[in-house]
Amino acid sequence: MRNLQTLRLWQLFTIICSDDPPSSTHTTITRHHIPLSLVIPAIESPSLAYLTSLTLVDQIADSTASLPLLSTLSNLISLHIIGASTSSAQTSMITDSTLRLWSKRAIHQNGFPRLKLLFLRFQFGVTEIGLGELAGFKELEMCVTSRCGVKIKEAKKIVKGVGWKMTSSAFYSHADVILQDRPLGKNYIDVVTEYLTSTIATPASPSTTTYNPPLSLIQLGRQSPTFETNILHSINEVECWIRDDEKTQKVEQQRKRMVAEREEEKQEVGKKRRRIKEAKRRDLSGLLEGM
Repeated sequence: MRNLQTLRLWQLFTIICSDDPPSSTHTTITRHHIPLSLVIPAIESPSLAYLTSLTLVDQIADSTASLPLLSTLSNLISLHIIGASTSSAQTSMITDSTLRLWSKRAIHQNGFPRLKLLFLRFQFGVTEIGLGELAGFKELEMCVTSRCGVKIKEAKKIVKGVGWKMTSSAFYSHADVILQDRPLGKNYIDVVTEYLTSTIATPASPSTTTYNPPLSLIQLGRQSPTFETNILHSINEVECWIRDDEKTQKVEQQRKRMVAEREEEKQEVGKKRRRIKEAKRRDLSGLLEGM
């Protein structure tokens, strides 16, 4: 519970110092599966003083009863659910029925009012049929499936009918870039977290009036990154689904532009350091020649 106490302190300071929050992100990881019914009230912020990204690893004790309650979280912007590689469609935490229920709540009860990103891994109970429910989530911009029960060919037809499409951009290209540097694979949770912090927690541009609230990253449960579980080896393990509209295109273009600007800044810093080193070498050579 110590991690949750630290989280509470961060939440309080974020609310009190809303003009100058203590940090743009705060990560909370619990070793054990705390019941969702206890966690949900502790991570909500109706005033949107901060946004919440929730990661559920493997099985949660009261998931059957509490998963429907996630739709009431007004500040939930990202939901990331990871099962075990040994699970099955019968033991999957999330199924087509879960997505159908969530979609109905989103449509009829304003559920998931700010959920933009949904990540599902080792959820074999989620098939191409479940992806047809994505249109019900009003604010959802992207869904990532990895090693679920989705048949890609059939899924493309289904999501196209509800205004979605499969894409090789967004998270897919983000993971691809990382795996180019890490051909032996990287922890899947870390790949997702890097994407979240680059898209949600990135400070707004000074030239705009956009305000990005601080991001609280919550992970319930742990799973060792072994070869069979959470090591992402190939981009072929990932399917990325996005809304096929102008809004999604603009968001992705903005993210790419920000990534390019950060990369350009890194290159400039590297060039400056090389110029300084070269100048020092020239000065040293001149000094030695003078001796």
